[in-house]
Amino acid sequence: MMNDKTIKVLLVEDNSDDTELITRKLSRSASVLFNVTPARNLNDALEYLNHNETDLILSDLGLPDSHGLDTVTKILCEAPHIPLIILSGFDDEAIAIKAVQAGAQDYLVKGQLEDTQIERSLSYAIERARLQRELEQHTQEIISIQSNLLKILEKNADAIIVVGEDKKILFTNPAAETMLGHKGKYLLDRTFDFPLDVKKATEIEIEKPDANTIAEVNVVEIDWEGSPAYLASLHDITLRKRARKHIQNQNEFLRNVYESLTYPFFVIDANDYNIKIANQATGLGKISKDMTCYTAIYNREKPCSGTVHECPLKHVKTTKKPCMVVKEHQDKH
Repeated sequence: MMNDKTIKVLLVEDNSDDTELITRKLSRSASVLFNVTPARNLNDALEYLNHNETDLILSDLGLPDSHGLDTVTKILCEAPHIPLIILSGFDDEAIAIKAVQAGAQDYLVKGQLEDTQIERSLSYAIERARLQRELEQHTQEIISIQSNLLKILEKNADAIIVVGEDKKILFTNPAAETMLGHKGKYLLDRTFDFPLDVKKATEIEIEKPDANTIAEVNVVEIDWEGSPAYLASLHDITLRKRARKHIQNQNEFLRNVYESLTYPFFVIDANDYNIKIANQATGLGKISKDMTCYTAIYNREKPCSGTVHECPLKHVKTTKKPCMVVKEHQDKH
């Protein structure tokens, strides 16, 4: 970076001899081209910063309109992202430390300056400031990502629970609080009493005073604040399980109904003539996947090609009315 551009330096110094000395030292750099703009007081320096770009500020602590650490504070308040190096006529370590703590990149003593020292100090200050800006940017990006992830977790309809290796709960989202029936403060550090299987989804039943909740649990291994942990996602499948059970009960009821009939009962696919259901009265036994009505009932290789009166299925499809002529067809064929 230092070799492909001119480094713009704002030199804030009220002593003209020091200004000339420092400018001359920087002009002798063999590797970097420094463009020095002098300012005799802080007010002029701040005015310059308001209207011009600069890469670095080199400032004396003692100025006609500012003195000591106030100079550091005022400059950094106006230009917080521009690296600042302090110049002083005194080798005061305590002031130097305070200046750096306040935000200055370096502290140089005027009487001890060498050409290579000041050049190196300025170059290092610019590089440190650049790295600091990148670090701050990356930190903000990480904070933004974490904030977005937290919002996603908080708004997620599924319960999200982070569990440590000791099975202690480390984090819960609002959906988890609702599913478990307790506030997050109550749940933290309590034991998660359900299995944590990272290989497959599992079902758990959460006992609650009003009605139990059935949840499907998916678990992944994560790193939580520097330690191994598990992230469990709990999806409420209570209604789905109830609906499935209801369908099973209805199917069982219907099966009992048609098996109780004393006459043959069929359910036939209207598109491919395949028999889907046949009760014991049909005498067909177990229904195979490709068993058709024209083969099983009429011993034909193809569907009946006659009129709707000769084929019950065609009659129903055409007239949209029930047809009870299976026995008649059996007699004919």
